[in-house]
Amino acid sequence: CGGRRWRRSRPATRPPLSTGDKQDCRAQHTTYMARRKHRHSVARFVDRVRIFAAGGHGGNGCASFFRDTRVERGPPDGGSGGGGGSVFVRASGGVGDLSLGRHSFRAGPGAHGSSSQMNGRRGADVYIEVP
Repeated sequence: CGGRRWRRSRPATRPPLSTGDKQDCRAQHTTYMARRKHRHSVARFVDRVRIFAAGGHGGNGCASFFRDTRVERGPPDGGSGGGGGSVFVRASGGVGDLSLGRHSFRAGPGAHGSSSQMNGRRGADVYIEVP
């Protein structure tokens, strides 16, 4: 049999499991793979998980001054940067356990301010659905 005959944890002196023909070996390998697939396909209930959550950084402000042909030295007219997004944990009835699929959550950054007193946009929020 060309496949794996015994586990690595067993001693190497153990005789192979099959001494028959190729059909017997193929059947053994098929049942071994079926057991292995079943063992890994069992869904487990997850009730504890460690996550990383971070809010977004705020945008930079703009330092500019009003310019016009009639005004020699205009007042400052730069806008403030937008605030960074937030991370919220929201309870949901459609979620069964804490298998989130990912463990890192980061909110979006705020946009930068610009001239003409235009403030930056606020960053996008992130919601984590939990049971």
